[in-house]
Amino acid sequence: MMRERSGAPSLPGPRPTPILGWHGPLRAFARDPLLYTQQLWKTYGPLAAIRQDTTPIVCVFDHELTRYVFEDPAFVAPSDLPSSPAIW
Repeated sequence: MMRERSGAPSLPGPRPTPILGWHGPLRAFARDPLLYTQQLWKTYGPLAAIRQDTTPIVCVFDHELTRYVFEDPAFVAPSDLPSSPAIW
């Protein structure tokens, strides 16, 4: 697994495009979210991230991982970030 500069493991996912940067993968996601997430799952497996500067969009495709994510409040809504109504 790759590591980011902070030493924390980075999530697998598409890299920025040469000209559009992170806007390339985000545009593809916006164009057809279902098809794009299916491609993410086939390419990267049960956990993938679409990075957007410092805030990733994390896609979880495994029911056990999904349960883990939503059962751990620290994972869903870290205390240093404002809570998001979209998560709850």
